[in-house]
Amino acid sequence: MAMVIERRGPVRARRPAGLRRLSIATAALLALTPGTTAWSQSRTQVQQPQQAPAPGQVPQPPAPNQLPMPPQAQAAAPAPAPQPAWVIEPRLNATVIGTDNSGYSSPGGESDQVLDLTPRLRVTGRGLRTELDADIGVHVLQYLQDTRDGRVLPDARAQLNSTLIDRWAYLDARLVAEQTSADPFLGRPDLSTSVNRITTTRLRLSPYLDHRFSPSVSMQARSDNAWTRRGGEYDPTDPRRDAFEQRNFLRLAQQSPRLGLAGELQQFDARYSGTGEVLSTNAARGIVSFGFGPQIQLGLVAGRERARFSGIESEESVYGLRGLWLPTERTNLRASVEKRFFGTGWEAQFTHRSPLWALQFRSFREPTALPASQVLSPQSTDVATLLDAILTTRHPDPVQRRALVRSMIDSLNLPEILERPVEVYSDRAQLQTGSSASFALLGRRTTASVTVQSLRLEQLRDEDGLSTPLPSTLQLDNKQRGIGVDVRHRVAPQTTLGARARASRIEGVTVAGQTTEKTLQLSLTHSLSQRAAVTVGVRRQMLDSTVRADARENAVFVGLSQRF
Repeated sequence: MAMVIERRGPVRARRPAGLRRLSIATAALLALTPGTTAWSQSRTQVQQPQQAPAPGQVPQPPAPNQLPMPPQAQAAAPAPAPQPAWVIEPRLNATVIGTDNSGYSSPGGESDQVLDLTPRLRVTGRGLRTELDADIGVHVLQYLQDTRDGRVLPDARAQLNSTLIDRWAYLDARLVAEQTSADPFLGRPDLSTSVNRITTTRLRLSPYLDHRFSPSVSMQARSDNAWTRRGGEYDPTDPRRDAFEQRNFLRLAQQSPRLGLAGELQQFDARYSGTGEVLSTNAARGIVSFGFGPQIQLGLVAGRERARFSGIESEESVYGLRGLWLPTERTNLRASVEKRFFGTGWEAQFTHRSPLWALQFRSFREPTALPASQVLSPQSTDVATLLDAILTTRHPDPVQRRALVRSMIDSLNLPEILERPVEVYSDRAQLQTGSSASFALLGRRTTASVTVQSLRLEQLRDEDGLSTPLPSTLQLDNKQRGIGVDVRHRVAPQTTLGARARASRIEGVTVAGQTTEKTLQLSLTHSLSQRAAVTVGVRRQMLDSTVRADARENAVFVGLSQRF
């Protein structure tokens, strides 16, 4: 049973913060009190007045390789604040998998039946100054034939966005606990297994200032602080470490339709536990931008950058170009190319959305100390992001749209992420070059999504090719390619047929060795009620490797999901 706490009607006067918190807490207690069930189940529509950006939707400071939106493309005046609305929804998923290779090892492995119980709690909504989206759960795995030990694997995500001072100070926070591969060359089996799994927990806190002194003068200052912790069973010689990353950024800009001036300061540090600093950069940039109408901007960049990594200190000039193209409100292209201390770096990002489909593309070349940095490269595009873009025009309210996207993912049994590079941890700074493209289609009866990605990681060197001689291993310098496809078709009002395919390849750059993995899954989901669904399906996984044992697995599964 989902509990909804809503407040309707215009806000006539702002009460003291203490009274507001007491009022919200009282409403929450009433919703949990027996006798209020009927009220909590009657989901009335939240009024949708013309809205200003919700907390957390305030434009964040642009990354150093981006130009700001032109003034004419930004909202001219704030609108009334959105009304509070909170939803608390517990869920329980139970899945039984029958597999002929429970260890995902060499052909002829042991058969077993795996029970996966997954209790979850979802909390979404917003207050006058806070917006929260949390989905917290654990996978409780039990092998009924005892071919492997049972485990409890966390799987949680939470995002908090808060307005501290109107039009000035904000706070973003994100917590993720997920399962990643212990050995990147051993394959990535289905989540409902304990094979090749370690728990990676990431926490990011990002206080920032975003203020516009006038229609043409703005300031952004942001501090991203990220902690990464890893736990599980892996080889003691594995280079992975707990890590801390910090990125501080300051930008002052004066922007007019034809000419803009901006100054940027950026500092980045990455440290591993027990080894100290791995990568440190400090940069100052000046940008002159030229507007060619409201849709196109071009910028010239010049500055200085200092870097420390692998015992090397480098200081070089920075210069390059930036561009911004906004042909419509649904299309956005940002691109940057710069000469930096390691050579040529770039980032390009293109997004387009329509009421039927959405497309996102990104390409980059930049230094990193972590393969999945929380403060540098964004994570791979997930299915929820694409669906959210498609529904933007029809459902402008971000909280209601997020709830609708989550409902679609649950009812259609969609994957959270189709395909992304496997995390390969290093004990040194690296240069990463990658590209990814994601596409989603939302039809009346069919939903389809595709993701293609590539990534290359190699030891970071300065512009002259100098670096501290370090031994290369199979896991440190590698390149990856992958594709994921998912199609869901509603064959009846309450029944959905699904097909999912994934293929990936990882290989060493300086040390020979490669692993190729392919997965195919077919499923049928039937809704028993508005809150319950049953899924049956089959799965085939194939692993071919020159450095690990080949593996084959066939499985059948049946699952029941219940929302309360």
